[in-house]
Amino acid sequence: MSEARSFINPRTQSYQSLRASTPVSGHARGKFDVLNAHITNSVVMAGELVAP
Repeated sequence: MSEARSFINPRTQSYQSLRASTPVSGHARGKFDVLNAHITNSVVMAGELVAP
């Protein structure tokens, strides 16, 4: 079973920049967008919780 993971965003950046720097691909990228729908199309602040 996969374990749940998350991380604290280290610096203020756009969601697109964060998404591009996160090493996920394929099906996982779709999950990344669903899990982080609360920050899509916004600025992700330093210290904000992100689910990869």
